Amino acid sequence: MVDVVKELEALRQNLLDLSLRNNLLNYRPSQKRTLSVAGRKPEEIYELFVYQEKSLRFRAKARSIKGRKTESEEEDEALEKESRLLKPIGKILASEDKSQSSRFEPFLETPDDSETLDKKLFYVFNQANSIFEEQGYPVLYLALGFLQWNDNRSAVKTPKAPLLLVPVELKRIGKGRIFSIQWTGDEIFASITLQAKMKEFGIQLPEFEMPEEAAGIEEYFRAVSGAIHRKKDWKLLPEICLDLFNFRKFVMYKDLDPATWPEDMSPADHPLIRKVFNPEDPPCEVPGFLEEEVDLKLSAKDAYQIMDADSSQIAVIEDVKAGKNLVVEGPPGTGKSQTIANTIAELMAQGKSVLFVSEKMAALQVVKSRLDSAGLGELCLEIHSNQTRKKAVLEELEKTLNREAPAPIRPDRDIDELEKLKHELNQYALSLGEPAGKLYPSLYTLYGVREKKRAYFESKGLKMPAYKFQDPETWDPEAWADAETVLEKLGQVIPFLGPVRENPWYGCEPGLVLPSDFGEIESLTGECAAAFESLETAIKPLMTFLQLQSPAPSRGLQP
Repeated sequence: MVDVVKELEALRQNLLDLSLRNNLLNYRPSQKRTLSVAGRKPEEIYELFVYQEKSLRFRAKARSIKGRKTESEEEDEALEKESRLLKPIGKILASEDKSQSSRFEPFLETPDDSETLDKKLFYVFNQANSIFEEQGYPVLYLALGFLQWNDNRSAVKTPKAPLLLVPVELKRIGKGRIFSIQWTGDEIFASITLQAKMKEFGIQLPEFEMPEEAAGIEEYFRAVSGAIHRKKDWKLLPEICLDLFNFRKFVMYKDLDPATWPEDMSPADHPLIRKVFNPEDPPCEVPGFLEEEVDLKLSAKDAYQIMDADSSQIAVIEDVKAGKNLVVEGPPGTGKSQTIANTIAELMAQGKSVLFVSEKMAALQVVKSRLDSAGLGELCLEIHSNQTRKKAVLEELEKTLNREAPAPIRPDRDIDELEKLKHELNQYALSLGEPAGKLYPSLYTLYGVREKKRAYFESKGLKMPAYKFQDPETWDPEAWADAETVLEKLGQVIPFLGPVRENPWYGCEPGLVLPSDFGEIESLTGECAAAFESLETAIKPLMTFLQLQSPAPSRGLQP
């Protein structure tokens, strides 16, 4: 038996990439996307973004073209001019020193020129939005402070790792579509990857909790400095930069932490996880819902599907409702998203909560749009999309709680009509499956034979003739086989007879011919053939004298 707790913890630790390829441990600025912030301290940034919830803009250090001002630079100068004009008023209202006045300037200084800054902002904006739309998790963070550390076992000297990460978003506002940056309102956290790496060196980095004041950031940095004070060449860098950081595995790492689970439960105790690590031959289970039993066991008044579903999809839904664990697979276009939407609707009708997760954001949006179209969107709470901001979630909860109850509906008449129509269709299907006389197992098979023959005539450019058979339901397979044999023999003889209307025996109706008559008929045909041969011999000199060709003998008169 596998120790589930140990195996699960080992896999959980593997989610943290502790190699120096991880930019959370060995951060290397990118010339294409990294935006460094100069002239600000981490605690100042925290106060501006988190405590005051300000939206700031980036400002280039130098102009890209000498003597020429960009639209962004012109707007910056206008704001600076306004600040200078309001400065005397500010002195009257409050005595603020120079550091305090500069503290609230609505700019983040960068060492890049205007052209480079615009390119980086545009690239980061597109990349962050693209990843979020495709995979549903944010990757844009403002790193506050870096730990410069060293590992003698590695060839990389003095790598540095971000300490605090503030989730932010870039927006384009105003007529000039100027970029601004703002805190998203989500949790600010320290890098768990760095904490796990530091344990290899016997260093326990302090836990971080969001402080209510900016002084808490300074206290956290002092605590980090105290934890590394014995390490030579290790130091804390008060650097700030905006970049893309991927935390998809980090989220899974937190979800699998036993400390976040209830006291009486842990991930290792979950029956599904135990089955994954210790698979056993399942006992004889009750078979799942069968497709052919859909109409026999289900009534329309007990179904709450919001989209069309075939019998195989309905069988899956019923198995889920019965509490079975199953995997449903199928190629694109086979109705998986419809089945998910129907399953959610059915479980909601039972008063159950449903958590729908997906690796791709597009899959979530498809199912959500289907639920919206069915009027169930107000019962859904998006917790992993652009609607997951704290304020948006609270507003959505308030809207749902204050929503008036929908007007009651009485679909009894429609359901009765549906059941009647379903019964008629089922009876029709049963009729098609009933035997057609003694020859065909079902009417459906007979229709298939007819369509096959009709297709044959159409391929020949002919119209299939209609022929009425007498009492076909009384025919048995033996009589049908004899008739087919006769037709096959006729088909073999007809090519030698030529056109039927030109045959000398055409129209002859001899009536009943007995076996005793065959000898007399043979004698008479022999005499006729001999007479015809004598006539040919006698007429040949005449034909030669007159230089005429002998007429072709009739095929019907050949001996």
